[in-house]
Amino acid sequence: MALFPGGGEIAPDIPADLVESFIDRALTGGYTEAIQLVISRLDVGTPEEPIITNVLAAALRQVGDRWQRDELSVASEHLVSGAAEAALYALAGEAPPPATGVPVIVACAEGDFHATAAHMFARILRCRGTGSDFLGASTTAEHVAESLEEHRHVALVVSCNMAMFFPGAIRLVNAGHAAGIPVLVGGRAFKYGTEHALRVGADGWAADVDAAVEILGSWRRQKPSFSAVPILPGRATTELRHRSNELSTTVLDDLFGRLPILSGFSAHRLEQAREYLSYVVRYVAAAQMVDDDRVLVDFLDWLGEVLDARNIPRELLVEGVRSLVALLDAVSAEAGRIGEAGLSHIGAAP
Repeated sequence: MALFPGGGEIAPDIPADLVESFIDRALTGGYTEAIQLVISRLDVGTPEEPIITNVLAAALRQVGDRWQRDELSVASEHLVSGAAEAALYALAGEAPPPATGVPVIVACAEGDFHATAAHMFARILRCRGTGSDFLGASTTAEHVAESLEEHRHVALVVSCNMAMFFPGAIRLVNAGHAAGIPVLVGGRAFKYGTEHALRVGADGWAADVDAAVEILGSWRRQKPSFSAVPILPGRATTELRHRSNELSTTVLDDLFGRLPILSGFSAHRLEQAREYLSYVVRYVAAAQMVDDDRVLVDFLDWLGEVLDARNIPRELLVEGVRSLVALLDAVSAEAGRIGEAGLSHIGAAP
């Protein structure tokens, strides 16, 4: 689940082709024109929130889907994301004064650079009358602690879009609790809800901005109880994260000697393959952290779709995970079991 609303029907006063127009201008380098398209909606009386949810969020979802289908490059996706970020700052300059009162602090888990959804969420909180301070992408626990020491905040909201950054989310949760404030989590990595939120030590989970506003409002009235004792990832989880590049390189070397197709890969594509194998290791670590094999299985399903769109045989994924299993098992029996569960899933998939 994303931290901002899913964005259903286009608002009546927003032209149906505005999203495409915004994307087209961003892709051709027309940042100024793309931003002006967004700001012009304020001039005709459209509130800021539907502009964010029905234009900017919709544009990013569409571009993300097109990248997954291999219809857009990463560079093109970044052009649109950059235009959306610039439009958010432009809206902040044009929209009415922000909400007053003790704000919440919004941050992205350490390592997670997918910050635009969290930025949108912070802006929508202000639209709803809840003050917010947004700290940006991949916020370190030290920076969160500094901000909490320098300013008063009623709560910390942590966005995490990829489960392999659960350790970074835990560090922010610990920082919030050490400062004496409760922590709410959200983002696509927490799509299974409260179960995983509690595993990383958070005090609540929100699927969307409506739920977040309700929870934060209740915390303003009565702060929930929580422990300031930090949560520490287990030894095996930490080792897998630290050795993910080493293990992925070992597996790719093994595959290169066994799968002739790899000899035709460019240096860039080989590096991509190594990176994805490294992600597999980190998702195993995340699955072990929250005790849920679905974390790995869901990632492998997504990765399989990415490979299919690029006409890369899934055999590479199956054999890569197969080679990883023995290495995972050497780190911990549970990591090996999770790897086996992932291998069983993709081996049985069409």
